[in-house]
Amino acid sequence: MVKNHRLASSIHDASWNRFIQLLSYKAESAGLSVVKVDARNTSKECSNCGNIQEMPLSERTYICQRCGMSKDRDINASINILKRATPGQRESHAQGENRQYVPTGNANGLDELRTDKTHPLRDAAIA
Repeated sequence: MVKNHRLASSIHDASWNRFIQLLSYKAESAGLSVVKVDARNTSKECSNCGNIQEMPLSERTYICQRCGMSKDRDINASINILKRATPGQRESHAQGENRQYVPTGNANGLDELRTDKTHPLRDAAIA
């Protein structure tokens, strides 16, 4: 059905809407929330200075023509998405801040991320 150009857009929209519903439900049950972000120009915008420049999809490294910053295109886009999702916040668990890897030796190979109780920013906010 996706090959039918008249239906393809609405089918993809319905699939993304269902995915967001499921993700929101799981996040809420874990005490978290889902933030929708407009991803337009996230791979074309410099995560350092905000300059937007055209780039072909074949170009995998973002090199800013204004400030000279160089990053992998996908990492640059992910930083821009994180900034849009967390305006004004100082940190986010999205990059593993305030988390530590704890090998559990679990037989099925699953290990855990646990909250680091001694994180300096968290302790400063409590004090």
